[in-house]
Amino acid sequence: MKRKLIRALAALVALGLAVFLILEGAVLFYARDRVRGEPGAMVILGAQLQPQGPCLFLRRRLEKALDYLEDHPDTLVVVSGGQGPDEPDTEANGMEQFLREKGFAGAVLQEDRSHNTKENLKNSKALLAQAGYDVEDGVILVSNDFHLARVRLLAGRFGYRAETLAAPSDHWGFKLYNFLREPVGLVKSALLDW
Repeated sequence: MKRKLIRALAALVALGLAVFLILEGAVLFYARDRVRGEPGAMVILGAQLQPQGPCLFLRRRLEKALDYLEDHPDTLVVVSGGQGPDEPDTEANGMEQFLREKGFAGAVLQEDRSHNTKENLKNSKALLAQAGYDVEDGVILVSNDFHLARVRLLAGRFGYRAETLAAPSDHWGFKLYNFLREPVGLVKSALLDW
């Protein structure tokens, strides 16, 4: 009886590890730029806004977006993120200020009610629709590299023809932590984020 229990436990652990490795493979596979054609809109997903400005993750997203926008200044931009209890302003407002300070003069819409990735995508889709843009026509979604598998999963669920720009993760400790954590986020979003 004890041997059967140990074997069952070992099989369960092996199955869990296999599922984790498959999900980790998906996270790694999507952690890069994938832009086909020239979509007319871009959504930059928010992250923490600190008193001194965007946190490092958010700053990297904005810089990645600016690199693209330099050659595509007519792209309609949505900055997406609400205000958390520890933030001095909405992420959306802080993001637009950053883009303006860096010289971007194009059209920016602020989606300032979201508090997670699902809300970012749902609310940004509604905002783009109000502006007359259909997400099925193609939208570039900008986030950090480790986050893009989940972003693509949810974007497909909400009807986006999604292209992605992968902002780098600088600090190796944070990078490793987020790449190892993200498979759990994928499972959570697959099951709960509708």
